[in-house]
Amino acid sequence: TASRPLAKGTLTHKNAILVLIALLTCSFLLVLMLNWLTIGLSFAALLCASLYPFAKRVTHGAQVVLGLTFSFGILMAWTAVTGGLTEVPIFIFMANLFWACGYDTIYAMMDAEDDIKIGVKSTAVFFRSKIALAIGLFFTLMMCFLLLVGREAGMERPYYLALMVVALAFIYQYSTVWCSSRYSTPLTQARLFSLFKGHVFVGGVILTGIYFNYFLEV
Repeated sequence: TASRPLAKGTLTHKNAILVLIALLTCSFLLVLMLNWLTIGLSFAALLCASLYPFAKRVTHGAQVVLGLTFSFGILMAWTAVTGGLTEVPIFIFMANLFWACGYDTIYAMMDAEDDIKIGVKSTAVFFRSKIALAIGLFFTLMMCFLLLVGREAGMERPYYLALMVVALAFIYQYSTVWCSSRYSTPLTQARLFSLFKGHVFVGGVILTGIYFNYFLEV
C-alpha cells in the first residue's frame, strides 16, 4: 500500500477526486446507452464500490463486499445483452462472489499482522487458525455454482474438463495453506502473492473451457 500513488504523495487528494469524478461521469454516460434494468444495477454496483473502502473498518466481511462489487458487472453485462435475468447469470454472480472471497482472503493473509496492529478487519483476520477451511469452503462453493451454470446452460465436455483442472488448482492452494497452518510454518508474502496470482491461470482455464465448448459446437 505504501507504494500506491496517494500513499506516496505522487497523486494529490484534489487530483484523485477530479479523476474519480471524470471516470464516474464517463461511466454514467456509457450506462445511459443501455436499458433501464442495467442502469438500475449500475447504481447497486456503485453503492457496493463506495462501501468497500470503508468495509474493513467495520466488518470482517470486506472480502464479501469486494466480491459483490466485482460480480455486479456480470449481471449488468447479461441484462445489457438480454434485457432480463435468468438463473444462469445469478449462478455466475454467486460463483464469482465466492471466488473473490477465496482469492482475496489469500491476498489479505499478506496484510493480516499489520491489519491486527492497526485495528482493521478482514476474513484473514477473522478465520485465523481456520483460514484453510474458509478458503476451501469458498472455492468449493464457487465450483458448485459453476456446475449449476454448466447444467442450466447446457455446457459440454470442454467446460467440465476445465472445471476439473480448476479443481486441482484449488486443491493445491488449499493444501498449501492447510500445511502452513497445520505445521505452524507461515507462508511468506512472496508465496502468498504467488498463490493469489495463480487465479489468473484459474480464470484463463475457465475461459478456455467456455471457448472450446462453443467452438466445438460450431
